[in-house]
Amino acid sequence: MAAKRQHWIYTLGDAALRESAQQWRDRKSSQGKLYELLQTSDQETPAGRLAVVGNDDVLYVYATASPAGIGLTHKTPTGLAAHLAAEGLDPGHRDLKLFFARSGESETGSPSYAEAVYEALRSRYPQIVVYGFLGDVSPEGFESHKSAGMAAGETPADLNEGDWNTRRLRASLNRVQFPKPGKL
Repeated sequence: MAAKRQHWIYTLGDAALRESAQQWRDRKSSQGKLYELLQTSDQETPAGRLAVVGNDDVLYVYATASPAGIGLTHKTPTGLAAHLAAEGLDPGHRDLKLFFARSGESETGSPSYAEAVYEALRSRYPQIVVYGFLGDVSPEGFESHKSAGMAAGETPADLNEGDWNTRRLRASLNRVQFPKPGKL
């Protein structure tokens, strides 16, 4: 039997986001899934927290996003890449999911945040696959699935399950990846 993959939720944001991450972890753990939480303080200073993340584990960066960057210290894609390395993420790591609003969306002529993080990481992390999400995101959804692709300011509480299904708001359906599939 294959071992279950460990999922890590690494938070960059305020106390409300950290509380949301705890609820996400508790909900997934109650289902028997392996989710652990790695929280930063408001200063978001590296302290080697990511050294425990295995290369085959899934690492979610759960953050607040603004036009200036992510987290309370407004990390740019290059800044986030440097921060992950400073936090001790092993260069053999493979699965990074940027779980914050519009991390996978690109403006005309510009790469998405996720693509820019991938570009900043790929020389140090040659096996890394970076995932971004479309629209607003939430660790909550129906049947304990994460939501993505929602309109700005929309939450799963604003939807019924039928609308959620019709609009295909399950996070896995609103995910982009870098490098593109088949380009590894």
